[in-house]
Amino acid sequence: MRDVAFRSEYGRKFVEALYQRGGWAAVNKAYEDLPVSTEQILHPEKYIAVRNRSKCQPRRCPGCLAATGSSSPTKRLGEWRTYLLLADGVDEAARLPEETAQKAAAGWGGDRYRVYYDPKNDRSALVGQWMWDTPQDARSSSKP
Repeated sequence: MRDVAFRSEYGRKFVEALYQRGGWAAVNKAYEDLPVSTEQILHPEKYIAVRNRSKCQPRRCPGCLAATGSSSPTKRLGEWRTYLLLADGVDEAARLPEETAQKAAAGWGGDRYRVYYDPKNDRSALVGQWMWDTPQDARSSSKP
């Protein structure tokens, strides 16, 4: 449910931050220069700081997901879905407390994931790799 509310809650805050900075002209300009990641919506100051979003892409993970086999295309989660995975993941024992998950996800610097399928055993596996802004951010994303 929180994923559905992202647009209305954080989208509204994003628009408010742009409006406070430059009125409706700043909001309208954002339609021509869209954010490239959920990180820029969650942290409008990061969106505002970047002058050319077309050149600002989440960092690539060198050697990410080099495994071979039947797989889906490589995709990205972004900061928001990384937060959801840390705070609300399927494995309840691996979930981080809300505040810790928010802080950890705020250190997001890029990610990639891919789903692999083994038709022989009819099993799937999700494989992901993240890059963090700092080594401390990487440490804060793991369960203490």
